[in-house]
Amino acid sequence: GINAEYMGAPVAHQILGCEFADCTSATNGSFVLGKSSPDAFLTESDLTWVHSFDFAAWMLAYGIQNEARYRTATFDPTQLSRGFFVHLIEDQISHHTNGYLPAAVEPMLMLEYHVDALMYMNNTRFDLHVFSNDGLVFYTAALNNYASAINKTLNISLGKIRGLVDEYQDGLKSELKLFHLDNYKEGMVKGDTCHYTTFDQAFEHLQLSLLWGHAATVSWLAMADSGVAPAASAAAIVKYVD
Repeated sequence: GINAEYMGAPVAHQILGCEFADCTSATNGSFVLGKSSPDAFLTESDLTWVHSFDFAAWMLAYGIQNEARYRTATFDPTQLSRGFFVHLIEDQISHHTNGYLPAAVEPMLMLEYHVDALMYMNNTRFDLHVFSNDGLVFYTAALNNYASAINKTLNISLGKIRGLVDEYQDGLKSELKLFHLDNYKEGMVKGDTCHYTTFDQAFEHLQLSLLWGHAATVSWLAMADSGVAPAASAAAIVKYVD
């Protein structure tokens, strides 16, 4: 079965991130890490607010303003923050009531697992990225500074952040060993919200949802690069699935 630490289709988020960044470079590796890591905070009840557009918009501004302070040869705070934001946009599309993985559907986690297995078994663009200490230092600073800005008591340590990320990635490592045993074709048909009866139909449904997510991401990146406020541009992209 699925490990308790497994959440949020991390393989899918990372592979889709590689459509927008060269995952082999240090800078773009930060984008991919940012894109695949927001769900690591959902296992901690006091940090579920991290998985939000409010925090993502704040962290992006913080990363840009403090890039010289946190950027190193192996880490780019702005790219991590952009990747984090794009993860939330993909979630907004995929977990919409019209999306492929509507949040109200009980077996959503299992269907996410099948999609991850599909992508892992049929794609060469996945390599388990590991956070550098620089990335963890930035996350810790961003979380504590945001909490302070909204008058929230947090004082989370670097060790705590490292523990959450390590736990998340350990769960993923365990799942990677099991993906080849997963009957994802049967699982995707069984879990399909449109009640299709063949894998080809279920796969076409997934592809449609991925196209919506890709269009929304392209739109958001263009708006963000042109100076549109991140939160406002995020609100605008829901049109791709409404």
